[in-house]
Amino acid sequence: RFRFSAAEGTLCVLSQNLLPAQPRKHKLFPLLERCATDYEIISFLSVLSHRSVCTARCKYSGQTVCLKVYNKKKLSNESRGFQMSLRQVYREVRNFGKVTGHENIVLLFCAFENDAAVVLVQEWDPLFASLTTTFQWQRAKPNVVANLASGMLLALRRLHSLNVLHGDLKPDNVLCNSKTGEVKVLDFGLSLDLSRETPSFPTGTLPYCEPEVVYSLLLAPNSEAQRCLQHRFSSKASLKSDIWSLGVIVFELSTGILPFDSMIKQKCIELIVYSDVQSNCELTGLQEQFINRALTKDPERRPSAEQLAADEFLQPKRLSQIWQKFHESISCHSLQDTCVPKLCGPYNQL
Repeated sequence: RFRFSAAEGTLCVLSQNLLPAQPRKHKLFPLLERCATDYEIISFLSVLSHRSVCTARCKYSGQTVCLKVYNKKKLSNESRGFQMSLRQVYREVRNFGKVTGHENIVLLFCAFENDAAVVLVQEWDPLFASLTTTFQWQRAKPNVVANLASGMLLALRRLHSLNVLHGDLKPDNVLCNSKTGEVKVLDFGLSLDLSRETPSFPTGTLPYCEPEVVYSLLLAPNSEAQRCLQHRFSSKASLKSDIWSLGVIVFELSTGILPFDSMIKQKCIELIVYSDVQSNCELTGLQEQFINRALTKDPERRPSAEQLAADEFLQPKRLSQIWQKFHESISCHSLQDTCVPKLCGPYNQL
């Protein structure tokens, strides 16, 4: 386990601009600068060789937070497979800071680093649990699924309006409050700011990955049909990639199973690329329509988060029409300026 040490000294912190442009109800830290000794660890939530996640208490405010701690000694110079790089961690901090402040996205209070670690200080609410923990592969009622899908789409609309791809949307990375129905997206470790960089290799969790990305992982195509598909899936990850992942999650919540799944990696990839979503008796007509739209294999025909939010599964038909007309009427207006954090150290040099 990687633990904090008082001997690590004062850590570099982000500027106050990392706080959201529209602060929500939470206790702001009375001091701007933060270091590892400012927190008392309560319990560890997960421990990996390169990263630990724990709950901690701020000694100054008394607020309980979630600390995501990256051990620099275990990070590589370049991202390879499951091995993360320091550059990727800096990218996570920058992108997380760019999108934070939305009610459907976990709040990032600040981040700091020293020679040993990079630490992200995030909000913690014990009433929230991941979709995996909450449902445990059990089917959810259609109205519950619709509410969860709406919350995820609100988060995606925020990300995509800022040209940020989440890149790893899955039940483990979506929190919900089972009492209030609130939804929050977290974990921007594989996120990309598409206004700054272009995806260069497949990322994400395989059963939730989109066909245009995993196609490159298939063995060399042999048939004419496969060569035609290669032309269709020649594009790389885009904002539409998150929409596909959302469709997989909605199918899984609705049926208790994944639409494309196999213990064998190549078989799973083939299912994602070549197979259609199978009809399921657990799905209502509107659920099936929503899922089929989200799981459109051609990314150019796949709806955006804005378009999918107006689907009848999420809203009554008349309200759906009003919603669509409203967004068409404001589509010509520019997006509201967002508060982009000014990050210290090497963050902005990426």
